[in-house]
Amino acid sequence: MRTLVYLFFCAVVSSLLYGTAAQVLHSVSGEVSSGNYTYYSLMYKGPITLYLYSTSGDADIYVSQFVNKPSFEPDNYCLQSSTCGLDVIHIPKSFNRPVGIAVYGHPSHEFSEYYLDVVYRQSKDAYVFEEDEDFYPEDNPSEEEEETPQSSPEVPHIAHELFNCI
Repeated sequence: MRTLVYLFFCAVVSSLLYGTAAQVLHSVSGEVSSGNYTYYSLMYKGPITLYLYSTSGDADIYVSQFVNKPSFEPDNYCLQSSTCGLDVIHIPKSFNRPVGIAVYGHPSHEFSEYYLDVVYRQSKDAYVFEEDEDFYPEDNPSEEEEETPQSSPEVPHIAHELFNCI
C-alpha cells in the first residue's frame, strides 16, 4: 500500500512541479542486502536522470554504457553516486543503450530499501552538460533557442521529504 501511495504522490508532484520540463518514465522500489547489487537495464533514449532514494540503509548507484552489470570497481562504471542521501545520475542522450544500472547495498547496513525514479529531461538543464550539444549556442546565429521550462534539481528531494511526512 505504501508503494502505491508513493507512486501516486510522485505522479502528482512531478506533474505539478516539473510541468513539461521532465517526465517520470518509470519508478521501482527494491531492497538490496549489504555488499550486493540489484541490476537494471535502461532502454529509454534521450537525456535521462536517475533519482535513487534510500528509505532505509544506504543504497548507491553505478551506471555504465559499456557494461551490463556495473560495479564500484573503477573500470566497471561510467557514472556513479554514492552519497548518504539522495543519489542523482544524469545520463546524457549520447550514452549507448542499453545502459547498465547497479544499485549497491552499502556494507554499513544489513539491508537497504530504495526507490529508483527514471526521469526524461525535456529541457536543457543548465547544470547538465550534454557532450553532443553546442557549448556556445550564441555562436550559431542560424539556430533559434527555444525557451523551455527549467526543472529544479531540488524537486525530487522535496517530493521525497514530503512523502516522508505522509
